[in-house]
Amino acid sequence: MCACVSAAGCTGIVQVGPDGPTLDGSSAEPSGADAGDAGLPTVDSGSLGSDAGSDGGGPARDAGLAVIDGGTPDGGVPDAGDAPDADTTPCALETQGGVMLSTGTPLAAAVVPNPIVSLNKPVTTTTPGYNASQLFLDPPLPNNVNTTYGVAWQPAPGQSVTINVGTGPTDLLMVWQVDYPDYVAPSAGFGLPYGYQIDISPDGTTWTSVVPATTTNYRSREAKFAFSGNSYVRFTVLSTTAGDNSMFRSMKIFDASHGTEDTWLVAGPGPSRFVYNDVEGPGFGHLVNSCRPKYYPALINISDLTPSISNLVAALQAPAATNWLSLNPDFHFWILTYGLEDLGSVSTFSSTLESAVQLLLAAGKVPVLTHIQYVTPGNGGGIDPTTIVPFNAAIDALVAKYKLLPSPDLYAWFEAHPTQLCTSADDSNDPSGFCGETQWNGIQPINVTGRTGVSDTIRLWAAATTAGGVYAQ
Repeated sequence: MCACVSAAGCTGIVQVGPDGPTLDGSSAEPSGADAGDAGLPTVDSGSLGSDAGSDGGGPARDAGLAVIDGGTPDGGVPDAGDAPDADTTPCALETQGGVMLSTGTPLAAAVVPNPIVSLNKPVTTTTPGYNASQLFLDPPLPNNVNTTYGVAWQPAPGQSVTINVGTGPTDLLMVWQVDYPDYVAPSAGFGLPYGYQIDISPDGTTWTSVVPATTTNYRSREAKFAFSGNSYVRFTVLSTTAGDNSMFRSMKIFDASHGTEDTWLVAGPGPSRFVYNDVEGPGFGHLVNSCRPKYYPALINISDLTPSISNLVAALQAPAATNWLSLNPDFHFWILTYGLEDLGSVSTFSSTLESAVQLLLAAGKVPVLTHIQYVTPGNGGGIDPTTIVPFNAAIDALVAKYKLLPSPDLYAWFEAHPTQLCTSADDSNDPSGFCGETQWNGIQPINVTGRTGVSDTIRLWAAATTAGGVYAQ
């Protein structure tokens, strides 16, 4: 079941299930919301307990909404504020073209911001002739959505980039990635593996190492480190793959002084590699920030070419050196987009996905499950779209069982908007280049001219997080 707002292919407004957001204000809102609020439900942003606001007839106690706090990654910092009426009305950027969301349980409290601090800050590099500010770009909303970040940084061993983020934060979270589509490189090449080190300084002269010399074989990386009394961050590339310089496409730094709740990790199969790629402007963080100015979520994409949900479970149980939880310890929300590689047994898929959910919850993470997207008949992968339906029903059952957040209904959306999927090998509206590979025809989402984000997938995710009470005005 989906919720629609002015979306082609929907027959009126369809409310979501008993605990999901009501987009038309016509039916009972989830427990803890104000029954009289029109539009999206107003989700109380205080803790479970007495409703401190004058809600005009709202319930005296928030009942039935689980506080999904994530546990230890927050460092004991409580969820944001006790304001009784967090605004969960989607902004115009989130609703362009319509909204379709799956059922879910909104958070009882908005997350604590970990705002970006690397925008428009002085950047230098020891790489001759390179403008290193391109690495930290967050472009304004472009007229042409097929706009990428700047030219990649290709350092030689020993070269570095330095940014002056200024004083104030006691802790920082840095996220970066090289220009390679898969999370795990199958062999040397495409800039992987490479060695790096991160140092900090109060004056740009005296340096302290906060991330010692490290070698990685993963596209997307993150590091959290103490920063009190410092202003500068220096990232040095110590080694590169022989014959192929590392190509760094994006770097972002966030203020982690109050924890890292507003962090989002995406894990999934092939199409997710570029759809959730934060090097395509403006990206998820920019879109959320445009609607909720005090937030700018950090995003990391660990999607790979052909993984199934069983691959994720194995990675969550692997030894520390290759364990995806150990590699990404500071990311709070885990978006799981699996399913296209799992269309065999529904029961096997469901039980394996539930194992992943349980592992993430036990690690203090917040799993978020999204519907397997619709694919057009005759697609390059030979997938019959009707076979996806029972798998999405299994996903809905897990969302209800574990009271997980609402998410985009990617099946309903792309069924109603099939032209937003690759239509041919030379699709002129495809910024990713995936349409040139026949296996992605009818599967890979593309940009939508005149709308923001990598694709409507990103825009729908921004709307889902707002409806899910993650953000407050």
